[in-house]
Amino acid sequence: MKKILIIMAGVFFMETVIAQVGINTQNPDPSSALEVSSTDQGFLPPRLNYDQTKAINNPAQGLIVYCTDCMGPQGTLVIFNGEIWSSISYSTHDSGLTEVHPYDPEDEIPSGFDIFD
Repeated sequence: MKKILIIMAGVFFMETVIAQVGINTQNPDPSSALEVSSTDQGFLPPRLNYDQTKAINNPAQGLIVYCTDCMGPQGTLVIFNGEIWSSISYSTHDSGLTEVHPYDPEDEIPSGFDIFD
């Protein structure tokens, strides 16, 4: 009986714990579910081509991937806004969102800025 009570208390405790995950940090920000900290490395999201990105079944709003052949020959970071996959890198619409499509060399690539200028 004592064993059952201990197991039930453990299950109840695990259900009520809210925790953040930190990679290379002991104290992730309480507002984040995941915090990655580094001074010499970057974050590498999943890399998918256009067809693979569009094939994601029921993508969550806010899902981010790097589409390797969207919007230009180098690809772009895209986010699913609940309706369409939008490029984070390019903005050609008043809303700031541009629906992604496979790259076509005949397309005009939207102008942006290069942070390394």
